[in-house]
Amino acid sequence: MLGKPKYSWAVHTEADYDDIKRNLHTHLELKPLVEVSKHESCVIFLYKGQEDQTLVLMPGAKCYQMPCDVKPNTKQDTLYIFTYA
Repeated sequence: MLGKPKYSWAVHTEADYDDIKRNLHTHLELKPLVEVSKHESCVIFLYKGQEDQTLVLMPGAKCYQMPCDVKPNTKQDTLYIFTYA
């Protein structure tokens, strides 16, 4: 069990997971997450509301798309970001 995230926030987006992965290293709000994951021992989850998958950004800026349960109280046009250190 991961417990409570160290940081969490949400941003409005129409992008799908492919767009997010493609722009991780250049997008104004996502690029800092990549930099943190390169140098810190943390895991960052990027969950697009109402999806049955999530992106997991691991130490070393490795990004994986993994299955997850659909979270019913989320919005499709929102990217939820959770960091665990």
